[in-house]
Amino acid sequence: MSFTTPTNRSATAPTTTRKIIVTIYTEALSPGQSSWATAAALQLWPSGLFYDYGAAELAVVAWGDSYYDNVFACNGTAAHGADWSAAAADCWLANCSTAPAPGVTPDGCLTGAVVCEHGARACAVQRWQNLLWAHYLSKGTLPLQLYHCLSTSASSNATAAPNALVQACLRATDLGDEYPRLLEHYYDTFRATEATQYAATVMSTHVRRSSVAHPTEWPLVVLSSDDGLQSSTYAGEKSAAGLQAGVCAAYSRLYGQSPPDPCKRTTVASPSPWLCRTVSRGAHYASPPEEGFVSQPVRSVTVRLPPSDAAYVCNCTAEPYPICMSAWNKLWGASRCGDVHPHHLDSDRFVWRRHQGSPSGRVELAAYSYDGGVKPYSPPNPNLLQPFSSLLLADGQTTYQLRMELPDAGRTIFVLSDASGAELERKTVVHRNACADYLKGYQLSLYYGGQCTAPSEVEACYANDTRRGGGSVVEQEGRVAS
Repeated sequence: MSFTTPTNRSATAPTTTRKIIVTIYTEALSPGQSSWATAAALQLWPSGLFYDYGAAELAVVAWGDSYYDNVFACNGTAAHGADWSAAAADCWLANCSTAPAPGVTPDGCLTGAVVCEHGARACAVQRWQNLLWAHYLSKGTLPLQLYHCLSTSASSNATAAPNALVQACLRATDLGDEYPRLLEHYYDTFRATEATQYAATVMSTHVRRSSVAHPTEWPLVVLSSDDGLQSSTYAGEKSAAGLQAGVCAAYSRLYGQSPPDPCKRTTVASPSPWLCRTVSRGAHYASPPEEGFVSQPVRSVTVRLPPSDAAYVCNCTAEPYPICMSAWNKLWGASRCGDVHPHHLDSDRFVWRRHQGSPSGRVELAAYSYDGGVKPYSPPNPNLLQPFSSLLLADGQTTYQLRMELPDAGRTIFVLSDASGAELERKTVVHRNACADYLKGYQLSLYYGGQCTAPSEVEACYANDTRRGGGSVVEQEGRVAS
């Protein structure tokens, strides 16, 4: 069983004969576990590092110190009298690392109940992570987005139930409708069990056999040659820049040749207060993704938009929806009425679209809310969809401040200010669904559409986002976010 995974394939891109295999091992609910590695991989994705022409392929494995409770685990809980035993975990990994062939575990290793160090809840999160990774494997960054979302939201046993967290992560990527089908797969003994067995196989056949040190903390990042004969634990800086440097150095060291182009240009800058999200041509979803929850009564962010946001042109004769040029795209906001309550039922967002009149190079902004399932469009609802008269200059330099104030359960105040903080305009949306948990929700960010995909690349850069306590560092496709 190969543990490398298909990445963002291009039919016309040149291919590289050698790859560094980057495998990220995680353990759900492990105290102190960081999600830096999956966040770094998401930041590096647009650089091409994991593309066909890039230097690396990526795999993620949710297993940690879990084991199958059987004879290979020295009879596990029956022998050690505990729900989880370090001795049983070590015994299982050692015995199942003795393989009849490369990449194959001994018969019987993958039978019995899975026992996780941090309990049944951790097992459920890991089962979901492995299933989502396998299910969406051909969908670009989507499986990594969902895996990372679960890693960050399932931080302890105090968080919501795993199934609810999965729903929230799916809704954050506008895939909420797929949850019932995925839930069937989760409980299906073939689909989810196969994904779990895959993770266990990768862990047993590639960590112990490659002499990689067993981790004392998670995540464990292993850099391997594409023939599986050489591996090492990544021990560099826990950042996108550090991981990229480690991959590129491993390529030169293992293969004795200069790594391909993505290693030859700077793709991550540090430090910078800006986080830039990009929607590629033909897509809806932005990379890197948005994740996290909100509960503040006042939220604010600084944004800037590039010229491409005021220049896209839809082919309205070819696309199935003739209103594509007038459709509103999503910019920034959050769901309402609970951490896992669907945003297509209740939410508040700033939305934007290209201004098609004079002057050129401008973007229109609007307040945009769902209220108890009532849509802000079809037809436009004068309360739930309120365009601002001010136009935003999309030149990649001019900044604006967006603020949401939720003084009570029945109102959301949208405030637009200039770079100095001087208020330009405000809109107030009145919510009929005055839910008790109106302050609670999950973060929402850049999304193109509507129903139409982006006809060309669009982007939005964010800084000082108080929903998560500040900005982040990111560099998109060779452009330093500064």
